Amino acid sequence: MGKQVGFEDVLRYFDEDGDGKVSPSELKHGLGMMGGELPMKEAEMAIATLDSDGDGLLSLEDFIALMEAGGEE
Repeated sequence: MGKQVGFEDVLRYFDEDGDGKVSPSELKHGLGMMGGELPMKEAEMAIATLDSDGDGLLSLEDFIALMEAGGEE
């Protein structure tokens, strides 16, 4: 459960409008604030790939999948 709580905290960091989901622009901006760089096209592609319900946003479950996939590199 601790791991999910950590992911919830990270999701809130990225979730600028407080809707509980991460948009492509929020993903791009959040990574930029952490010193990373992600072109908007790549942010859109990442979300399209992981978006399980087709709303164009990352839910907590989708976000966890993104974070765990990033750790596999």
